[in-house]
Amino acid sequence: MTPTDQLMLNRAAFSGDVRCMEEAGLAIHAIADVLGDEAIELNGHQREGLIQALKLAAKSLDDRAVFIAVEVLGEEGDDV
Repeated sequence: MTPTDQLMLNRAAFSGDVRCMEEAGLAIHAIADVLGDEAIELNGHQREGLIQALKLAAKSLDDRAVFIAVEVLGEEGDDV
């Protein structure tokens, strides 16, 4: 891979990381607002759905962190 190819790949990866983190952050903030609003009464289904959404956002962030560690920083092994 040429240095130019590597640079383009890194830029694309970082753009994906930024987009993923922004979307996850937006989702987490919105869910926190709903869960923190005492005027909103949630049933079990709604609460479970919000919890699942938080887990999905967390997994998305975890996946991007692993990608950065392995593909960008060159880390390997159990630390990732």
